[in-house]
Parts: sequence; structure tokens; C-alpha cells
Amino acid sequence: MRTDRKNATMRLLLAVLILLAPAWADTLTIDQRPFPGEVVGQNDGMKAELRPLMLALGLQGHRVYGGWCLSRAPETECRARDLVGPGRVYFEGQPVRAEVDAQGRTLVSVAELARLLGHRVEPRAGGMELALSSPPTYAGLPNEPNVATPGSEVGLEQLVTGGKTNVVVFYLDWCPACWQVIPSLEGLARSHPELHLSEVNIGDWDRPVALQHKVRSTPTVLVFDAQGQPVGDLDSSLHWLEQHYGWKAPTKIRCTGTPGSM
Repeated sequence: MRTDRKNATMRLLLAVLILLAPAWADTLTIDQRPFPGEVVGQNDGMKAELRPLMLALGLQGHRVYGGWCLSRAPETECRARDLVGPGRVYFEGQPVRAEVDAQGRTLVSVAELARLLGHRVEPRAGGMELALSSPPTYAGLPNEPNVATPGSEVGLEQLVTGGKTNVVVFYLDWCPACWQVIPSLEGLARSHPELHLSEVNIGDWDRPVALQHKVRSTPTVLVFDAQGQPVGDLDSSLHWLEQHYGWKAPTKIRCTGTPGSM
């Protein structure tokens, strides 16, 4: 009887300790450094926020019709039909499990992406450790100030970085011309560290950011100097990029609309 009571007391104490102890959070470390982005799930089911993961792993990447095309080398083509819709991610032609969370962030399978890259993923207390087989060389990702809330207003201070020439492209997910221009601008920014690239999703023609910046067609490319002053309108911005960097828009086609139309 005394033994049963003692065992019951121990079980109760253990249950209380489990309830009071801090739960292991889903965490990810990369080469023993904490991963700064969002992480959900555990073990092989763990998914991590794509954009900071790309930066940590040294990947090139651009969106295509709402999906993501990833590669180790720039200018890798993805088949557009595979990438229609958010949450679609392809790495060098191979699909990777992914999803879009309530904040609009794309979360991608850590285990699948590591396997395709040849990196090791090992469980550890509280999460997973991703060991890189070689250090990344990727310079960074463009700024997307309204990535979680497409169409929301974006102030100039969110687009302009002091001391740099600032290139801003306004786009629509479904606009084919945007997905010719955006990868080309990302390549230009990678080649010229003095350029700061921002990508703004207008969401639709009648959304606040389209009205705010008077966007009538996509892609709309604007250039601001280091003090935040525009170098001119749309056409003169393109001419400025051509004069200073030899960049030419890969297409003259634009998706057009009128604020208030759907």
C-alpha cells in the first residue's frame, strides 16, 4: 500500500514537472549558429522560412508566378507551369516540400533541401542542426517590404537605403513580364554591391500601394539616388540603368491596368 502511494506520488510529481518545464522549441542551427527565421515542425517534418534559409545556404533564387525557383548558380530557368501558385518551390528542377503560412512566408522542408544540396541534417536537443559541406557565397536577398501583406502601403524610408543607389520594382505575382525583369534585376544587384534592390508586390491595381505610387503597369522600375530622390520617371529610370550599368529590360511587354479594375 505504501509502495503504491509512493509510486502514485512520484507519477504526480513527474507530471507536474513536465507541465512546468519549458517545452523544447522547434529550433534550427546552421553550422552551430541559430537560424534567424521562422521554424515549424520537428525532425524530417521541419520547415524553415525560405528567404533567410536561402541566404544561409548561399542559394540564388527568384519567384515565378508566386512560386520560387532556387539554384546554386544564377539565371537558372524554372518551368513556369510548375511554379504557378504560392508555396511551390523547385531547386534545380526538383520539387521541394513547402507551404505558405498565415503571414505569407514560404516555409520549405529543411531535410529535402539539405539532401539536394548534399548537407547533413542531424537531430539535437530541441531541434535540428544543419551542417554545411561548404561555406555560402551568396551576397544577399532583395528587400521585400510588404512580402507578408501584398498590396499594403510602403513608405519611401522602407525602400531606400542611404549611401546606395536604390532600384525599386513594383510587380504582380501573375504578370509574366515581371518574372522576366525581376531575375535580371536581381542579377544586376548581385554584380554591383552599391545597388540596393527592393521588390514591392502591388497585389492588384486597386490596392493601397498601387494608388500610393501611381503604378499603372507592371513591372514598374524606379531608381532613387542615395538621398532618396528619384532619378526620373519610369522611362528615364530604365534609361539611367542602361547608361550607368548597361542593363536593358529583357522585355518591353508590361501588364497594364487601372486602379479599381480587377
